[in-house]
Amino acid sequence: GPAVVIDPKGENYLVTARARARMGHRVVLLDPFEVISRFTPNAATDQFNPLDVLRKENHQLEDDTVAMADMLVTGRSQTDPFWDRAACDLISGILAYLRSDGPKALQTLTELHHLLGDNYDGLRTFTQEELAGHSRFIQTKIGMTVASPEKTRGSIQTVALAHCGIFASKRVACATSRTSFSLDDFIAGKPMTIYIVFPPEKLRSHAALLRIWLACLIQLIARRTRAPEQITTLFVDEAAQLGTLDELRTAITLMRGYGVRLWTFWQD
Repeated sequence: GPAVVIDPKGENYLVTARARARMGHRVVLLDPFEVISRFTPNAATDQFNPLDVLRKENHQLEDDTVAMADMLVTGRSQTDPFWDRAACDLISGILAYLRSDGPKALQTLTELHHLLGDNYDGLRTFTQEELAGHSRFIQTKIGMTVASPEKTRGSIQTVALAHCGIFASKRVACATSRTSFSLDDFIAGKPMTIYIVFPPEKLRSHAALLRIWLACLIQLIARRTRAPEQITTLFVDEAAQLGTLDELRTAITLMRGYGVRLWTFWQD
């Protein structure tokens, strides 16, 4: 059946990808740091843009952007949660802004980082006149920060940028610039094996990318209207590196009816 494989060293891909292809699977290789190319120079590397998961129809964009902002803002302060909450609101507003009206080429997490403010002045894009042409959700989520005193606004931007900093990386920008495989086929449970290759030394520094890719794939499975004939198995190696991921907990406890099996691997 279909599979999603967290494959830190690329070993599973190297051993099994050809066999999976012979079984008729679309083999998807997400390898932002080009681990596999050291062994197989001609391996075709895929891309996955998380913003392609955000739905525009039936007023679902607002809820989807809030969920994605929650994925991005991790390790929240228990003593002063205001800043993380405000960063979530700002990020969700900018995601909705990009997805609703932005050019397709700019509907990326890299553009999110840019609009959050390289040199901390990116929010000048969102003038009152600019925001007036958008939904009340966008006006509220972005406007709360834009209208804040300068010191407060700067602190919110600093927190938001800290959670989205990796998306300024050229490698990450390339890996998330578009989606090179069919999300509809994945939802439908068609033969597909997705390998996510992350070298161990990047697991901590770039965990945000791994987290959002995995969380988005779990969200797509949750959109199934019925369980497909073949179960989709998630092989989550190095699970401890993901931190707290609500989507993973949901997959464990509630998603059997969607045709998903979850194997996690923990090691000390």
